[in-house]
This record gives sequence, structure tokens and C-alpha cells, in this order.
Amino acid sequence: MVRLRNAIRAAATVLAGAALGGCGEIDRPVVVGAKDFAEQQITAQLLAQSLRAHDIAAEVDDTARDSLGAIGALWVGEIDVYVDYTGSILALSGLPPVHDDAASFVAAQQALEPFELTAGPLLGFSNDYVVLARPGSRAAAAPARLSALADSGQALRMGMTDEFRARPVDGFEPLTRRYGLRAEPSLLVPSSPEGKDRLYASLLDADIDLAVGFSTDPQIAEFGLVRLADDRGFFPAYAAAPVTRAGLLARRPDIAPALASLEGRVSTEAMRGMMAEVATLGADPFAVVARFLDPTLPPTSDGTLARPFGIAVGRLDAVAGQAADVVLGLRKAFPGRRIEVR
Repeated sequence: MVRLRNAIRAAATVLAGAALGGCGEIDRPVVVGAKDFAEQQITAQLLAQSLRAHDIAAEVDDTARDSLGAIGALWVGEIDVYVDYTGSILALSGLPPVHDDAASFVAAQQALEPFELTAGPLLGFSNDYVVLARPGSRAAAAPARLSALADSGQALRMGMTDEFRARPVDGFEPLTRRYGLRAEPSLLVPSSPEGKDRLYASLLDADIDLAVGFSTDPQIAEFGLVRLADDRGFFPAYAAAPVTRAGLLARRPDIAPALASLEGRVSTEAMRGMMAEVATLGADPFAVVARFLDPTLPPTSDGTLARPFGIAVGRLDAVAGQAADVVLGLRKAFPGRRIEVR
């Protein structure tokens, strides 16, 4: 709890000029925030479009924030709502991990209560940390379990985001201690889409042995990456839910029903599909979410959804081989252009 309290105090100092929640919240649009990775572009649109569907003016603040920055901005009133993950809230609070989604949600709500913040409802998906290996590599050899990899004594080069490296409860150092892994943080990248592309490109190029990603990352299926089982239960549940100020809900009773309309609506598979469109095909998050909320909408014809590059892969060719190299090259050369592997 101390770390979360310190984060909020630090944010209050930095954002001292921001207006804390009050009567002005009734008249202005609800400001939806986001963290600094691609999935949060989607969750921000889910919240904003659902609010507008309930005749609530809403706008998206696309400032890229890390976990500490997002919850601090919420507390001081710079943003009004964003999506966070139960395991991340507990980690920020210095509380032990909880592995069941429902129990993790209750624990996260209790952790937020002293700060007059509230979470809910659960959206239906989880964005778990996963440890990934390149197909055919020594690290991916059966049995694909983290404990077996530790028992092998292999020296490992790991890639991860800066945030995962720094997390004190569910990050790199606690992970290596739990399993006794001989690992070094050989590659650190930002959580941005560009950082993720670099992370997975380095894994495919064998510059690193393992990458720590999210379970909703489309690159896992796109490149046939091997997920190593967390057989000692290190990672907690990371169930997704909107987080907002309790005072805002009291002053704006129309917001709660709008958020409740999303309860259980977004499965992990559905989020993975939207992530594939945004992060892999370069689609506009607004259009992707609009079609998810209303499947009767036709596909858009803007630049990001224009005629895609098509890559044909033979049945005997590995998706993680030459096709992966081509995909990565095209993404760098034509950012935002759709790419389809067939």
C-alpha cells in the first residue's frame, strides 16, 4: 500500500495545477485515459464509445502513461476513468498476488478504497504476463515449463519492457528468484507498439532467448511463439476493469450504468482479435471498437484499412521463419499499412 500511496502523492505534486474532482465534473466531458501500450488504445475507445452511447460526452486523453502515472492522473482529476488490471493494482499496493479473477477483483477494490478510487465492472478478459520462446529453440524444448528451464541451468538472455523490469512484486527479479532462473535482462524496450515490435523481432532473430509479453499480444499466434508454463504460479490474475473516482460516480450517477454495459462483454479472445487488427494490421482503434460494439457497421475504407499487403506462406513453411522477417520488414517500411499472412 505504501508504494501506491507514494505514487499518488508524487502525482499530486507534479500535477499540482490540475483541478481535483468537484462540481466542474458535471458540466465537462468525461476524460478517458490510457496507459502506454497498444491494448490501452482499445480499452480507452471501449470506455469512451460506451459512455457516448449512453448520451454522456466523453473524450480520450491519449497521453501515454505508465501504471503509476495513470493512477496518479486519475486521483488528481487529470483523467476520470481508465482500464487497469487487478494484478497490477495489487502489485502497486505492495500486496501479495491473487490468482483467481474474482478474488483478485475484490482485493483490488479493497486496495483502492482508502484513496477514494473504485474499480469495476470486470470487462471479461485478462491480460496476463507470459514468458515466450522462439519455436525450435533450446528454451522452447519440451517440457515447455519455467521450472524445467530453470532445472536445465541454461544461461538466458531475456527481453522485456522497462516497466516489467522495474516491477517489485511481479517483475523480472521476483520471477527469477521464484524459479531460480539464470537470466539477465538483456533487452529493455518501452511498452509502445514500436517497443513490442523490437522485442519480438529480437526474439525471432535469436538476439534474446526469452521475451516477456502479454497474453493478448497478437505476435504470439502470428509467429507461433511458445508460451512457457508458469507452473509455480508466480503471475497473479490480471483481470481488466475500469478504475475511476468514487466521488465522480456519486456526482455523475449516469456513468455507472454506462460502464456496467461492458461487464463481461470483452472476452480474452475478442481482445486478442482487436489487438491483431490494431497492432498487426494497423487498423484504427476507433473503427475496430466501433465494429466490435456494433457488428452491423461496415468496414471503414480509410488509409489504415486500405488494400493490405498479402504474404502467401506455403504449408511447409514456418510462420516464425522467413514470413516473420517479411512482416517485420514491411511494418518498418510501411507503418500503419495492413499486412495479411495467408
